Amino acid sequence: MDNTPAPTPASEPSAPPPSGGKGRLIAVVALAGAVAAGTMLLLRPGKSPDAPKAPEKAASATTPVAPAPAPVPPAPKLYSELLGDFDIPTAMGPMNLKGLKTVDSTLPKADIEALLKGDTSQLAKLDAKAITLDSMSWAQTIAGKTSITTYESLSASAIKAGVIGSFTGQG
Repeated sequence: MDNTPAPTPASEPSAPPPSGGKGRLIAVVALAGAVAAGTMLLLRPGKSPDAPKAPEKAASATTPVAPAPAPVPPAPKLYSELLGDFDIPTAMGPMNLKGLKTVDSTLPKADIEALLKGDTSQLAKLDAKAITLDSMSWAQTIAGKTSITTYESLSASAIKAGVIGSFTGQG
């Protein structure tokens, strides 16, 4: 007698191979390994497919970013002072200034006084909302004759780098 099983028709399910199904198990494990390897290629290191996604980081050390803006320098100290009266000698005759005042000047009283005495080294640093005079008198002597000219309510305004933006007065 022959112990070989008789062939079964195609419509009947086939019996498991004599290996006991180990071939099918190996195929399933290989397929699972391939899926796991593919998933690992698509994920970042340290991430799992079911882990919640963290928000994106701002910029890595290799990503160029714009430099931080430079700090804003402090506003210059402004001086609004009554400087008083000044007598200024000139080549044409003495000039008398009465009631000299500064409004929001970048130069203090000592530097303004130095300007009036002829030291123009600080003139380019002079910014002011206004410099006013109650009056200015100038006595000029030409060919032995003296003439006195007086102006009142003088105002130089919008002064930037020593340049007067506008000037008004009465004469």
